[in-house]
Parts: sequence; structure tokens; C-alpha cells
Amino acid sequence: MPKDNKNVTIKSNQSSAKNDKNSIYILDFTKIFHALKEDKYFIILLLNVFFISLIYYQIFILLPHQLEYYFSNNLKVHNIFYSVVSFLFNIGKNNSKLSNFIFGYLFLENTVIIIISQIFFNKLQQKINNKLSFIIGLSSIGVAYILYSLSTTNINMYLVGMLFLSIGEIFSLPRIPIITNLLSRDENKGMYFGIVKSVRSIGVSLGPFLCGIIMSLTNTSFTWILFFIFILFAIFFNIKFGVFKVAIVE
Repeated sequence: MPKDNKNVTIKSNQSSAKNDKNSIYILDFTKIFHALKEDKYFIILLLNVFFISLIYYQIFILLPHQLEYYFSNNLKVHNIFYSVVSFLFNIGKNNSKLSNFIFGYLFLENTVIIIISQIFFNKLQQKINNKLSFIIGLSSIGVAYILYSLSTTNINMYLVGMLFLSIGEIFSLPRIPIITNLLSRDENKGMYFGIVKSVRSIGVSLGPFLCGIIMSLTNTSFTWILFFIFILFAIFFNIKFGVFKVAIVE
């Protein structure tokens, strides 16, 4: 084959491969658009995923900041477990380790509650439908945020708040993949789960940005209350529009 013809053939193959790749992308976006257009319950699910991601993951921004503010130079900490651990590990009440210790202490509680809940809440979760479970979870997170807005140096208040936050996590977060699975078919499960993950990432990324702006203009207590209002809106949104009606398994 002449050299010029060979070059033309190679360029033609490369152009064809590029066109095929572009066609795949167009096909994928067409499928996504069709899924959003035809399945209104999937759109409602995505809005809830966005709300949860925006609201729930603020705990990792707001809580450390609040603990640092109230506990770094404050001596009024009364808790038996804290007293024992501070004695064993030499964590003084004027020490910068204090807020880090309390934060780790709270998420140790969170881990223990979630593990224990697998024994006690598993049967209860099987008896209630997805919609009710989701609303219970959001309500529990809302109670936790109200408690955190009222907490200053009372570590017991933080512990009770973490209890409600853990219950909210147990009832709401695991339901998202369950509902996604129920709404999707075998041929489009990968696409549905991919869209849900993308929306979650947007909420997780946007949340700290909004949180930082609100905190710079106000304070942590007001920020907790504002996100509590977001939770109320999400609960009302679910009740008003009958979210997950199709996905409910009675």
C-alpha cells in the first residue's frame, strides 16, 4: 500500500474512533436525560440525596469548630468518662487536645450506636416503609442539630445530640441505595446509582462552602438552626409530594 494511502487510512480510523467515542457520550447523556424526564420519583430521590448531603455532612465542619471555640480555654467540663480518660492520658483542661478528644469521643459513641443498632433496629426497619424511615431519620438529625445549637461546654448535651444524629443516620442513609435499587431496572441500575453518587458529591462539596459563608457572617449556633430549617423543608417536601410512593414496599 502506498505511504499516502496508509496515512489516510490511519487518520480515517482515528476519526472514526473519535466519532464513536463522542456518540457514546451523547448516548449516555441522552439516557440520563430520558431517565430524569420519565421518572419523577427519581428526581425527587435526587433532590433528597442533595438535601441530605448538604445537611448531614456539615457535622464534620461545624462540630469541630464549635468544640474548638468552647473547649480550648474553658475549665467547666463535667463528665465522669472525660475525667477518667483525661487522668489516664494527661489531657489537661487547658490543653489544645481537649476539643480533638471530645470530637473523637463523640464519634466513638456514633460507631458503637451504629454497631449495636444492627441488632436492635434491624427488625424495626423491616417493618416500616422507606418513606417513614426517611422522615424519622431526618427528624432525628434535626433534633441533634437543635441540641448542638444549644450546647456550649456541656459535654452531656453533645452526647445526647450524637445519639439522635446516629439514629438519623441509621434510618435515612441506608435507605438511599435501597430506594435507588427499587426505582431502577436491571438494564439501568448502573446509571441510576452513578447519578445518585454524582448528586451526593455535589451536595457534599457545596455544603462546606455554604457553611463557611454562613459561619463567617453569623456564628455556629445560628448555622445549626439554619440547617435545621433546611431539614424541616426537606421533611415537608417529602410529605407534600409523596416521595418514594412507587418505591414503598408494604
